[in-house]
Amino acid sequence: MRCCSKRATPLDDRGLEIATALREWLEHLCASEAGTADQRRTNNTDLPQEELLKRPVYVLHRAKKDPRDLKMLDPACGSGHFLLYAFDLLEHIYIEAWQDASAPASEITGKSLRDDYKTEQALRNAIPGLIMQHNLHGIDIDPRARQIAALSLWLRAQRSYQKLGLKASERPPITKINIVCAEPMPGEEDLLDGFIVKELSHIPEQEAIAHFVRQVFAKMKLAGEAGSLLKIEKDISEALTSARQQWARQSQRAQDKQGQALLFTAAEMDQFASEAATA
Repeated sequence: MRCCSKRATPLDDRGLEIATALREWLEHLCASEAGTADQRRTNNTDLPQEELLKRPVYVLHRAKKDPRDLKMLDPACGSGHFLLYAFDLLEHIYIEAWQDASAPASEITGKSLRDDYKTEQALRNAIPGLIMQHNLHGIDIDPRARQIAALSLWLRAQRSYQKLGLKASERPPITKINIVCAEPMPGEEDLLDGFIVKELSHIPEQEAIAHFVRQVFAKMKLAGEAGSLLKIEKDISEALTSARQQWARQSQRAQDKQGQALLFTAAEMDQFASEAATA
């Protein structure tokens, strides 16, 4: 993508941190393509952020896109700080794409920005709504964070309208903000039961998977409140081990005292023993 602002603007500490992270990611990507990722990472380990920003970045060529076809997702957006910086960048991208006579058509409208907006001023008036509708997407498990992020982006759009001198009655309405709140796990146990009965109850392997899914479901119930503070890696590992053991007992034949294989599996023998004990 060759549409970025030609004029350098000063970055505050937060912007510098984001720019450095993006630069390091691009260097890592290019180094991987060249087979020298380890060497590049080693060379950049001890460099300060200011030096990293001065280093050249080699970006592989990619065909131009209409800005409306660009999608940016922050999967843990919080209050939307990263999306706000992306909003600033996208404003420049839209203007440069409109000024580029060879800009391609959009996959959405089938037309270029120049075809859809005859004047640059008409495009400037539409940019905030276009960014909100087509470009920026965010997900968070905290509904309060989602609300703050959506409000922050809406206020950022209003600031752009204010700079353009548009009165409230003249501003295009913001009809869509792509910030959603994701449930970490399905909230209804009856849905889980129905899924397991329909999809995971036909063969022993599926029953073992169902056992594992139920244990993970139970451990994840607090994910909505705890978020990244929830540490269940050990529990999941133990649940996976238990599922493997269950599958082994369901698929392997039981043995008698002499080690000879019987007609029934270990799980079936367990069931027979349980029924005999309750008879």
